[in-house]
Amino acid sequence: MTSLKEMLMTGTGLPLNRKEKFYTGTVFPMIVCKDNFKHLHLLLSLLGIPHIPDIVANSNESNILFFTEYNLVDAIKNKQKTAINKIYKNVPEKEDVPDIVMLIQSKINILVVFEAKMYDLPSAKDLEEQMENQQNILNFIQENFGVNQANTYHYALLPEKLKIKLKKELSYKVVTWEEIYKKYVEYEPEWREDYFFELLRIALEEYDQLAANNKGGENCEKKLSGDKIYTGFKEGTIIKLWIGRQGGIKGKGLKNDMDNGKWKTIHYQTNSNEPEGNPNWFSVEEFIQRIDAIKPRPAQN
Repeated sequence: MTSLKEMLMTGTGLPLNRKEKFYTGTVFPMIVCKDNFKHLHLLLSLLGIPHIPDIVANSNESNILFFTEYNLVDAIKNKQKTAINKIYKNVPEKEDVPDIVMLIQSKINILVVFEAKMYDLPSAKDLEEQMENQQNILNFIQENFGVNQANTYHYALLPEKLKIKLKKELSYKVVTWEEIYKKYVEYEPEWREDYFFELLRIALEEYDQLAANNKGGENCEKKLSGDKIYTGFKEGTIIKLWIGRQGGIKGKGLKNDMDNGKWKTIHYQTNSNEPEGNPNWFSVEEFIQRIDAIKPRPAQN
């Protein structure tokens, strides 16, 4: 029987998943929510939270809500009237989706929000914009669920090397994947042998190789977020542009981006000239038409 690293990196098993959502939606919870949130204080102390409440999380009693890929606006639009009768104040209009959201209700309510990256290589400006766009979500939770701004912790969760690259330009607080791994395995060394701890270690060890693949292919001049492309086109600052996505304009990749709303934050390969003979590329006009064609999903009764 081979090791986990051999399975992932030598071709004897499936190649390592490079998608950010895998790390925020699977790996992160399997580490920090371990044993029914029993060890969450390790993460909270890493964030500098001074008064950490006891976490209670079971089917009969709980003081924590934990979400990944949290689309708050969609959740409110589609709430079931029989289950939720609360009237919310100042519901955001934009469906900005933080990667991780935690609401802890105690004597002092605590809100923790992460925007995470793994192998994506955003500029500091793009990451700042993404986190600033999430502020309406934070404001809503603070107002409707009694969380003071002083007890709100909005962090970028980055690999150490990306933190170093962006450090001088990024105003938001940063915690690294490496710091989380170290904090937990120093607390309990035996966890080094656990599957998801080892998987995270391997993912970080292979960072240079796997992140390099996100710089774009030979046709890529630069990467731009979908939101920046859309806004630029509508404002007239982007007129001629070609966009690359696996499968092209009718591919599953772009369809998934549209369906889950992540088109806003995904950084697409772009080129000012059409890459000839490559079906993965399409015009900015086609991209805008796809976005404008999205119709709001009807509320469920």
